[in-house]
Amino acid sequence: MHKIQTKDLSRKLESILPIYLIDLLRDIGGLADKNEVSVYIVGGFVRDMLIGISNFDIDLVIEGDAIAFAESLKEKLNAKLRISQRFKTAKLLLNNGLSIDLAMARTESYSCPAALPVVESSCLLNDLCRRDFTINTLALSLNKKTFGLLIDSFKALHDLKQKRIKVLHDLSFIDDPTRILRAVRFEQRFDFRIDKYTQNLIFAAIDKKIFKKVEKYRMMNELILLLNEPKPIKVIRRMNSFDKLDFIHLNIKFKSSLCEKIKAAEGIINCYKKFCPNKNVKMWIIYFMAIIDDLNIHDLKEIFTISSFNKKEKELLLEIKKTGDNVLESLELIPIRGISRLNELLKDRLVEECLFLISKSKKTGIKKMFTDYLVKYVNMKIDN
Repeated sequence: MHKIQTKDLSRKLESILPIYLIDLLRDIGGLADKNEVSVYIVGGFVRDMLIGISNFDIDLVIEGDAIAFAESLKEKLNAKLRISQRFKTAKLLLNNGLSIDLAMARTESYSCPAALPVVESSCLLNDLCRRDFTINTLALSLNKKTFGLLIDSFKALHDLKQKRIKVLHDLSFIDDPTRILRAVRFEQRFDFRIDKYTQNLIFAAIDKKIFKKVEKYRMMNELILLLNEPKPIKVIRRMNSFDKLDFIHLNIKFKSSLCEKIKAAEGIINCYKKFCPNKNVKMWIIYFMAIIDDLNIHDLKEIFTISSFNKKEKELLLEIKKTGDNVLESLELIPIRGISRLNELLKDRLVEECLFLISKSKKTGIKKMFTDYLVKYVNMKIDN
């Protein structure tokens, strides 16, 4: 462990954060003083602020009773509160749409590789020790006397400047193999690089077949986060460099046709967002359809046995497998000016299914007709 460094960022906070958010953070610090606890904002909020990205996901670490503090904060902010007694965490839902996650400063121990951790109360420094990468160990004090004081225990500022993803200890990926997917996600999102030593640890964990020891729903949850990234082709390509696309299914192979399908899906998603900016779409489902497109129904059902997909998602994926090719054939028989026929074919289908099928079409002009369709028939059925 390196010498702890501190830096006063109170003026920086005042200059870059909106006034309502500064007031909220000061209110939290003031209440912490009254409750005689120390409170810190940690993780992505601090990291992203320092690299110039807006991130208002507020994660607080409390040195003291996090649940009691959350209940006090609930009254002060007139917020809704959800509590997990097992992990000593809480979530506040504010009326302005913001949410605040609170957790007791803790240590974590693992009974065996890839197991869920056993949690015990501790101090901030020990809490930061358990985190995944150095860039996620920065903490900002919110108490009145030290408001805006940045605490850097692992030379995280240096790694941010060097654009480096680095683990805190040798067993990081053994303790939690999902960190491998997280490393790739952060690397590609921020255009950073996984440092050589960390990369060697990833290969060592993979050689131990560590993914087989993880509860599969956790892996699928991380996959969904990967596929919700702005440029999923980058994360898929990087995962392939670790020979780890097979955690989805052994029959998934990284080849040029897969890249083309993902890029086509990205193009049609961007088109949809442009013409229907106020409508939601589950991007990850469309990209997932592209990834599994060469699998058969039996392969897909095998994935279901190890996944956390809900009933609707499973039904949608099976529907695409069973009828997608026939629908696509019908799409490609539509004349270029047959927008009303296109509407008839797509109107009862979920938006994710529509976008995937259009992305697969090789017919010249079909995407232009789909754009016209979005403009004219903006009430396409959507599964929110």
